[in-house]
Amino acid sequence: MTSQGCFNDKITISRVIPQFTRYLEKLIVETENLEERVAVMQRTLEIMMVLQEYNNFNGVLAITSAINSSAVHRLAATKDVRNAILKKTLIDNVFCTFQRIPNTLLKALEEASSYIQDHFRVYWEKLRSINPPCVPFFGQYQTNILFLEEGNPDFLHHSNLINFTKRRKVAEIISEIQQYQNQPYCLFAFEELKVY
Repeated sequence: MTSQGCFNDKITISRVIPQFTRYLEKLIVETENLEERVAVMQRTLEIMMVLQEYNNFNGVLAITSAINSSAVHRLAATKDVRNAILKKTLIDNVFCTFQRIPNTLLKALEEASSYIQDHFRVYWEKLRSINPPCVPFFGQYQTNILFLEEGNPDFLHHSNLINFTKRRKVAEIISEIQQYQNQPYCLFAFEELKVY
C-alpha cells in the first residue's frame, strides 16, 4: 500500500468519527424554543450517563465535545441557563419556567469533560482501571497513529529497507484497540425497534 493510499484512509476515518458530535451540535443549535433546547441538552446528558455506564468513552467524549462546542456556546440563552445552573445560582424569573438540569447530570458532564485534561491523563487512567467490555476513544488512537505515520519514514534512511520499528509501534496501538474488542457486550436485540 502506498503512503498516498494510507493518507486517503485516514481522511475517510476522520470524516466518519465526528458525525455523531456534529449531529448533536446541529440538534441543539436548531432547536428554536429555549425550553425544548434545555430538554434536548438534558436528554443528551442522560444518554451520556448511560454511555458512561457501558464504558463507551467514544460516545461520552462525542457528547461532551458537542455540548462544549463553540456552536452550542454561541447560543447565549442556552449558555445563560447552563451557566446559571452550573454556578448553582438562581435563574432569573424569565427562566423559571424551564426545566432545570439535575445536578447528577451536570456532575456527570463535569466528570466526562475532565477526561481530556492534562493530555487525556484522566481518560487513560479510567480506561486502564475498568473491566471490559468498553469502547475506547478512537480519536486518541487515531492521533497517535497519525503522529507515527507522519513523523517516521516508511523506509530506513537512504535505503529500501522497511522501517519495522514504525510498523511495530502502529501494531502495538492496533493491538491495544483489539484487546477491548475481545469482550463483547451482553446486550439483547430489541426486535420492535429494528422494525421501526
